Amino acid sequence: MIAEPTIIVTLDVDWAADWMIEMAAEVLVERGVKATWFITHESPSLETLRKEPLFELGWHPNFLPNSSHGETPEAVLTFCQGLVPEARSVRTHSLCQSERHLSLMVEAFNIKNDCSIYLPVDSAIDAHSVGYSENGPKLTRVPHFFQDNMHMYTGKSWDLSRSMLERTGVLVFCFHPVHIALNSLNMAQYEETKREMNISTIKKEDLPPIDHSSSGAGKLFRDVADYASTMSAATLNEYCESWRSGKIDG
Repeated sequence: MIAEPTIIVTLDVDWAADWMIEMAAEVLVERGVKATWFITHESPSLETLRKEPLFELGWHPNFLPNSSHGETPEAVLTFCQGLVPEARSVRTHSLCQSERHLSLMVEAFNIKNDCSIYLPVDSAIDAHSVGYSENGPKLTRVPHFFQDNMHMYTGKSWDLSRSMLERTGVLVFCFHPVHIALNSLNMAQYEETKREMNISTIKKEDLPPIDHSSSGAGKLFRDVADYASTMSAATLNEYCESWRSGKIDG
């Protein structure tokens, strides 16, 4: 039985450097917090994440033009399947999706759960079930209410506010290892770093010292992890399995 409100910490890997991924993972492991990671590429950190029992690995398929994952939806999903054959959860890159994409995932690739809806509302958010054929399997979709890169456009502070936490339903947070590592405060700061360095290959020693105790995505991530360590936290698949079986205790 999973109690509500439940916190689900999710991370979009987005081709981040290994040390960035490992930094975020260390924060979670130190606090015993479960998380779902949406994977984009093969790397040494992938096996590190896979070995951690606190973590679920899912896909982060890139359906955008000129994708390194493939030229067709089928090719993109086949590539992701090669990275994480055991995956049951997906969040699409840039939240790019369509009925065809979602139908393929659930009917041809055995995906059960999707988290590709950003819904920044103060009201309750819950799972819902969608079918893409008359008698086919259904996809459980769970929106996320917080996304670090989108938060940069809101003008709101990076404090873990009561409005984030005092709600019913499921609280799904979406973070990116690059923004955690850089403690990104706004998009201009991040874009400046991108212009100067390759985010995928950047080394920690190439950056100036970063204060993760000051306001930013990295500080908020640590605050969320601290809070999640005291609450009911789950991976996306754990929550969806419980929801499908009627074992969510609201």
